[in-house]
Amino acid sequence: MEEKKTIAQQIAVELSKQINDEKYSLGEKLPTERDLVDEFNVSRNTVREAIKILATKGIVTVKHGSGIYVHDSKLNNVSDFDSLKEHSLELDSIYEFRMICEPEIARLAAIRATPEEIQQILKCAEEIVKLVNSDELFYKKDEEFHCLIANASHNNVFITLSPLIMSFVITGILISNANGGAQISKNNAREGHLAIAKFIEARDEIGAYSAMRMHLGINQKFIREVINLK
Repeated sequence: MEEKKTIAQQIAVELSKQINDEKYSLGEKLPTERDLVDEFNVSRNTVREAIKILATKGIVTVKHGSGIYVHDSKLNNVSDFDSLKEHSLELDSIYEFRMICEPEIARLAAIRATPEEIQQILKCAEEIVKLVNSDELFYKKDEEFHCLIANASHNNVFITLSPLIMSFVITGILISNANGGAQISKNNAREGHLAIAKFIEARDEIGAYSAMRMHLGINQKFIREVINLK
């Protein structure tokens, strides 16, 4: 028997549908909390809980002092969050590919990265930690981090493939978040990226390889649990 959704969850689903139906476009500001309270005839706390659900799933961005904005409607073409599972099988194949390539990319970066590239990687990892700790969206920085490492590998094939591989990063995070993995994603983002960056800074190629493999493995394990793969 399907578990009954709370009022906040119902509002979150309704707002997600409105975004998918293009009532609100990418980057557009949503109505204020006060307007949403009036629209749904609920308390301000219920509206805030609904917005928090959407923000956690990467559907909206909350900019303090400015408002609530649609984050990326193209990634949320679903009527309910659970339907994100449909993308999981394809994503598992992507993770298999990433598990083969990216640890080696990190190893090469530890050997070949210039001092300037190392500083860029470290700075990006630290910015991800700050975003996670302040409960802000970190997906674009996550994508940037992996692309920086690919560039630092100085392998033209890896550099060319990196944007294609990274295009699946946000989808993977959304699937994890939609299935109860938000905290797993945050912990892995906070600890995994910094560990990889530190090993690259130390020119520890084995450490960088292992840290990247562990980082990707945590995400892959959760995705496989979602779709019941062994």
